[in-house]
Amino acid sequence: MSDYMKVKKSKKLPRLPLRGNIDFTFRCNNNCRHCWLRIPTDSQERHKELTIDEIKAVADEARSMGCQHWSISGGEPMIRPDFADIFDYITRRSVSYSLNTNGTLITPEISRLLRRKGNK
Repeated sequence: MSDYMKVKKSKKLPRLPLRGNIDFTFRCNNNCRHCWLRIPTDSQERHKELTIDEIKAVADEARSMGCQHWSISGGEPMIRPDFADIFDYITRRSVSYSLNTNGTLITPEISRLLRRKGNK
């Protein structure tokens, strides 16, 4: 057996999951023809969304299992009035994150939050 294989076998594997994907909502303020998710802003689907406490619980559980990286999306995640609170909570102890947004709902508050969080 090569030395490489000996070293490779002896390394401890990281706990899983390392990466989490979360959609804050299925609603969007655009109606793009190319998008697979075309649910209007005022749709009844909003009543099926997770609450902020449920999202925090999911994030905490994933974090306890080793999740360090988050992919945040939706619909348009910024359509939620509590977006800033959820985003801040999820990314607070994350190594990195990605945010998929159309950018049309960035407010001064969200802009300051994104600047404070920086690129991770």
